[in-house]
Amino acid sequence: MQTVNGKLSSIAAAGEATVGHGSRLSTSSCYGSYQVRDVTNFTKPGETGGQTVSLARCTYSAAEIADWARDG
Repeated sequence: MQTVNGKLSSIAAAGEATVGHGSRLSTSSCYGSYQVRDVTNFTKPGETGGQTVSLARCTYSAAEIADWARDG
């Protein structure tokens, strides 16, 4: 097993309501959303498993950042 340096953080009271527990091994927190800035490339749509799909590459930025996530 490899050991790596990292930072340990905890959720402040203001962010506690945003915490989700997807599984016993994973915890997530919603602090905002993403906004697509530009679609840089995409594949021709095709049929897969009864669905029409296309792979798109894009650039994005964070948007609607929660106040508790902005405060240091």
